[in-house]
Amino acid sequence: DWATYIGGSGDEYFTAIDMTPDKTNLVFAATTAVAGTYPALVNAVDATIVGTTELLVGVLSDGAAKPSAFSVFSYLGGDTAEGSLSNATTAAVVTAADSYFYVAGNTNSAAASMPGITGGAQTTNGGGNFDAFISRIPIGGGPTGFQTTFIGGNTEEDIGGIAYDTEAEQLLVFGTTTSGFPVLNTTPASNYYDGVAGGGLDIFITIFSSDLTSKIYATYIGANLNDYLGSTGDLIGQGHVVYSSDTGLTYLATTVHSNLPTSAIGLPGGKDTSANTAGNDSHTIFAFNINSYDFGDASASFEGSDAANSAISTTIRIGASVDAEAMPDSG
Repeated sequence: DWATYIGGSGDEYFTAIDMTPDKTNLVFAATTAVAGTYPALVNAVDATIVGTTELLVGVLSDGAAKPSAFSVFSYLGGDTAEGSLSNATTAAVVTAADSYFYVAGNTNSAAASMPGITGGAQTTNGGGNFDAFISRIPIGGGPTGFQTTFIGGNTEEDIGGIAYDTEAEQLLVFGTTTSGFPVLNTTPASNYYDGVAGGGLDIFITIFSSDLTSKIYATYIGANLNDYLGSTGDLIGQGHVVYSSDTGLTYLATTVHSNLPTSAIGLPGGKDTSANTAGNDSHTIFAFNINSYDFGDASASFEGSDAANSAISTTIRIGASVDAEAMPDSG
């Protein structure tokens, strides 16, 4: 058993932690308010700390043994701020494999100042208060294989979680946005899962190649009311997304105010397939299988029976007081 400090003389907010599949490397992300001194950089991908908030990322090796030092300790960010729209302490981290890990957050830094942005799938900041971004960092640190990309359009994007599909070797990024999000290979004809913002807040999904150099798919999930990750007033954090290598599915937990489309009702396997009404909360789990590698022919809505290119919706009413709004009874 062991414990260690991570940080310097300023304020740090620990945001996420994960371990490589071989259980030999612990990876982490934290947010700092920049002011202060920090431990010496080790195999850094970004050696400059600027702006008002920035991420600290790193690797502790040796698995269950007590690590004697950081094997990677690095800054990550541009010239303005990295954090979240409503809380600057948010980043999401996931380990893709034994060779790389991914860190996602929010930024309003200029493209020219973002480390590793050259060659990324989106090399310009889309605009608005914040864009999401994601970086792939080698487990051993250093520039080889390091890559960053922006995610977002001309409004605001708030990162919600990331998952690596080991079978498809693709990265799924989830968050919350409004209008202006850049969609790809989706159908604008659906009433819920499509290329057009439904109104208010919508969930977004973007799928990237594992090296972050190409975007494969991007869509909204949402209808006429607010649909998002997290709880009211707190559209942030990690833990909304998990990938299961046993099922090959990525599971996304959401808060839904819009009624689910009638085409989604009655899908097999649902614990509760009735939609909430009157704009109150339903808490919905979506399961995604992306192994078709082809989203150009994806179903316009949930009515598709082929799980390889359509979403499966399972609505679970949880009853507890997740936020201040009226909640359905447990079901």
